[in-house]
Amino acid sequence: MNVSTEPLSEDQGYVIERYIYRVVRKAWLLGAFVIVGIVLALIYNTMAPKLYQSSATFFSVQESQSFQLSGVLGSLGRGGASDTNSKILLISKSRRLKKSLASSVVHLFPDKKESQIGGVLNFKHNFSVNLDKNGLFTVRFYHQDPQVAYEIVKNYLISLERINVDLELSPHKENVRILDGPVLAKHFSKPNKLFNVFVSVFLSVVLFFCYSILETVALYLIGLNKDGKLQ
Repeated sequence: MNVSTEPLSEDQGYVIERYIYRVVRKAWLLGAFVIVGIVLALIYNTMAPKLYQSSATFFSVQESQSFQLSGVLGSLGRGGASDTNSKILLISKSRRLKKSLASSVVHLFPDKKESQIGGVLNFKHNFSVNLDKNGLFTVRFYHQDPQVAYEIVKNYLISLERINVDLELSPHKENVRILDGPVLAKHFSKPNKLFNVFVSVFLSVVLFFCYSILETVALYLIGLNKDGKLQ
């Protein structure tokens, strides 16, 4: 790889010199950008809904033999699978499970009809089930009411067992072992105030340097005469 050792041209040196000069001279503007960024982050942290998280970790009871699920899992709108972990993931995505979870918290929404609960819970954005490389599942649910988040995760584990028995997906009546059960959150998880402030400060600094570059280049171009030389 050849690295050029040619000295900078007069124009290049001028642009770099003016850029550094403007950055140093307008350090106050950097402070203004950062302050505005912090203020915006604080406003967002204040106005954003506070979401509480409840979670649980568990692992599956591995089967000693393969079981075909083409007919049974077809009712869930999914393909067949022989692995217990795959079955759990398929069940977790099913409408049947989400309907069961919504029904389990109807009493916490006295002003809502049962048909509206699913929309209020917003499973698409607030509910997740992940499987790590060690075969450990983590189920999470976020909600503005910590009691709702707790009940959803608790009833997820119950519904998982019930669906397993109803559809005979596994010879084991209990196909999961709970490592850490759900707890009632005392502090909200979202928004992450410190993270939001950090991101705002970082973006403010980047925006300031980009602004300085554009301003320096614009002034450089304005300063050129018709022959392309600095006036």
